[in-house]
Amino acid sequence: VTGAKGAGKTFTQLQMLYRETWTEYGLAAGIANVTAEAPIVPVLTSRNLGDEASRRVQSIRDAAADGGTSATSLEILDVIQEALSEDTSERQWRQIWAWTMARSLGIDSTVEDSEAALVASSARSFTAVFVIDGLEDILQNVVTDSRQQRALRVLLQDTLEWLRSIRGRPFGLVVFVRRDLVRAAFQQNGEQFLSRYRAYELAWNETEAVRLAAWVSVTSGAAHTPVRDVRELDESDLADFMVGIWGDKMGTARSREARSRGWFLAALSDFNGGIQAR
Repeated sequence: VTGAKGAGKTFTQLQMLYRETWTEYGLAAGIANVTAEAPIVPVLTSRNLGDEASRRVQSIRDAAADGGTSATSLEILDVIQEALSEDTSERQWRQIWAWTMARSLGIDSTVEDSEAALVASSARSFTAVFVIDGLEDILQNVVTDSRQQRALRVLLQDTLEWLRSIRGRPFGLVVFVRRDLVRAAFQQNGEQFLSRYRAYELAWNETEAVRLAAWVSVTSGAAHTPVRDVRELDESDLADFMVGIWGDKMGTARSREARSRGWFLAALSDFNGGIQAR
């Protein structure tokens, strides 16, 4: 799941984790018929989480532990940082990423035995959806550091392929990562890799931004025009609805001031017209 800085990657990860199972997250996202009753297991999270959120994430990891004691975020980070300081091969990185997932499940194994340990766990009909975020905290020099590029490339490509190869596909993996990190890791075919997962990109367009503003207005009681569900309003209806909130123009209706919708969207956008979720 790619997205620019501020696109809502960490927020989305927390919404997943707080639902605890893939089925519950599907229901919360408005998607019916999600049948995978797999627990959602945090492997890595952003270092910018507050104390309360960090404790809650660790409790979720502990609750998902397969009869053992799950590793803490610090223990996982220590292993990754040590591997980044060495000339770790692609094969070794795949084992390391498998180890981080195994230890998040409370499976006690060495890095070398991690893949076999996960396969053995799946043989006991154990399933899980692993979630990773906060990679930019670890891979701060990915543009110039070939070791960091290799680590990320193996996670996004080789590790996913290995998980798919396990009989019955018992494990899922959701990785939240900035687009620029992906491009740095895949210098030859970065755009091709990104296009493969384009459907999951966290990107806001103008209509979605205005719809969020409309939802806030309705929920807060600021909007006096009755509306049943802002999700059902199209672009034209949204523009008409928001006139009651911010007016048609920044000045009077006959003034030469900017139109309110365009002014607010310009204020929220970056130089490329992109809108950050925050």
